[in-house]
Amino acid sequence: MQTITKEENQVLNLIKTNKKENQEKQSYDPIKAVLNISETKLIDAVTTLEKKEFITIDDDLREIKYNNLEQEINIVEDKAALKKYELDKTESEALEIIEKIIDEYSNKAPEYVIEGNLLYGKLKLSTKKTYNILVSLINKEKIKKIENNKVYYYSH
Repeated sequence: MQTITKEENQVLNLIKTNKKENQEKQSYDPIKAVLNISETKLIDAVTTLEKKEFITIDDDLREIKYNNLEQEINIVEDKAALKKYELDKTESEALEIIEKIIDEYSNKAPEYVIEGNLLYGKLKLSTKKTYNILVSLINKEKIKKIENNKVYYYSH
């Protein structure tokens, strides 16, 4: 499931509608005219749709080619809401991984194992994002940080 903004959804719906007339590709211009949006907003929307593999963009010809327009979507209000949704999603995925590791270590996993898993495991988070997620989970009391002989551990 892909999460997109309302504006991106409007562009996607218009592309789907125009696909009936233009079977393989379509130009940017009719989309821009119908939606009455700026060139910058249109480029942002189609670039995002390309990253999420709905379409492919040919910048030289200013055309959109169809990939997978029928993907399941979740619509959020704007980019800020999208960022919050993705952070919440990442945080919940990280919590699942952390809880699994804590269980493997009999309810007391070493800090370096947790951090290493978030940095280099499935999520491949940045150092800053790893730190922010761990602090957030501690503040929400989802996990606890314990010090034992100058070594830090995480627990439920």
